[in-house]
Amino acid sequence: MTAATDGAPADASGRPEPDVDRPHRAGAAGATTAGAKAAVPSPEGLVVRDERPLTERLTEVVVASPVLARDVALRVLVPGGFDPARDHLPVLWLLHGGDDDHRSWSDKGAAEACTAGLPLIVVMPDCSPFGWYTDWVRPTARGPQQWETHHLHELRPWVEARYRTRTDREARAVVGLSMGGLGALGYAARHPELFGFAAAFSGALDIRDPAIQATVQWSTGAMGGSPGDVWGDPVADADAWRAHNPTDLVEQLRSVEVQVRTGDGAPGGRHGGGPDPIEVAVHRASVRFHRALDDAGIGHVFTVEAGVHDWPYWQDHLAATLPRVVARAAAGRSPSRPGAPPTDLDPDPKPDPGPHLDPDFDPMPAPGPDLDLDQKPDAGLGPDPVPVPAPDPDPDPMPAPGLGAGAEHRRDRPHAPDVNPRTGRPAPHERNPR
Repeated sequence: MTAATDGAPADASGRPEPDVDRPHRAGAAGATTAGAKAAVPSPEGLVVRDERPLTERLTEVVVASPVLARDVALRVLVPGGFDPARDHLPVLWLLHGGDDDHRSWSDKGAAEACTAGLPLIVVMPDCSPFGWYTDWVRPTARGPQQWETHHLHELRPWVEARYRTRTDREARAVVGLSMGGLGALGYAARHPELFGFAAAFSGALDIRDPAIQATVQWSTGAMGGSPGDVWGDPVADADAWRAHNPTDLVEQLRSVEVQVRTGDGAPGGRHGGGPDPIEVAVHRASVRFHRALDDAGIGHVFTVEAGVHDWPYWQDHLAATLPRVVARAAAGRSPSRPGAPPTDLDPDPKPDPGPHLDPDFDPMPAPGPDLDLDQKPDAGLGPDPVPVPAPDPDPDPMPAPGLGAGAEHRRDRPHAPDVNPRTGRPAPHERNPR
């Protein structure tokens, strides 16, 4: 960390860091920086302590959260020339990964460049280094860790009122990477009435995977807590873990458009890197989640490529995903009243393939070594490697044919054929995906 010229802490770019994660008295007025709005309570109980433009489109906001009992920051991107009195736009919630914060998508992930020219409000909330996008069963030394309530019941109404956004579910999308991928699919599964679209990039989509489970447990220390503070003990409180596990909640995603994009952790990706045990673990979890959706007959997009757990890949994933976010919101807009729920639309709109999805793709992987999903992971999903027990043999972690690097599996209408393992030739699905 470097020091800013005015003595305030600064990030790597030289911008002062927001004064966040401090305790507060709910409703108390906070100091504001020059040019920022005065602290104003919102109908949701939030107090806006600071609102500072960083670029023409990007603003950083600091709010005092009653449910977290401290100040928390977020960043918001608006289109150029945005006028809330005129523009009632859809919202993309863009969630960061573990050991990161609300700044990462704009500072490292090119979110501003990727969304240039798109009719979207992009909200990038904070979830602390390892908040896991959930309400913890126990507070820690740093206070309550009620992140799901903060995001969906404090921030969401404030964002929708402050920016006068659309409020129909087709106009809300949630997308995240790694830990944020868990958040995106978890939020959509537990609140399908709120979100019409959800996507995960290198997502921790099966928290019962040994490597991911171990990471959840040890990461509580970074939040001032202890193992078990998030969802309890993985064995004694298995029901609570399943209730927050996207792979166990796929039935609740039947009305949500889902995309899952992941690397395989192997060398040879377009941006280099590898082998990467973190990406190996999230790939394994993503395959299990994909299979659960397939077994339930739920349409989705699933792509795998050679690659690692790093920003250049996630930037590509975001660019590939955004066209569907915009198209679904546009299709769901009522011509009579902005923000009204759709009334005359196909409830299961067919995804627009876009330039990145070839509807006639070959589902067999490109030549190259397949990743062995039975291998024992040797690291968790954070900066400190941890030993983990052998993977649970149920479900079988081996990928189905066509799920190696370079494969793309679509279970939409029309959907990609499965591959007959005996002949290696495509074979049609026997059931409707939805």
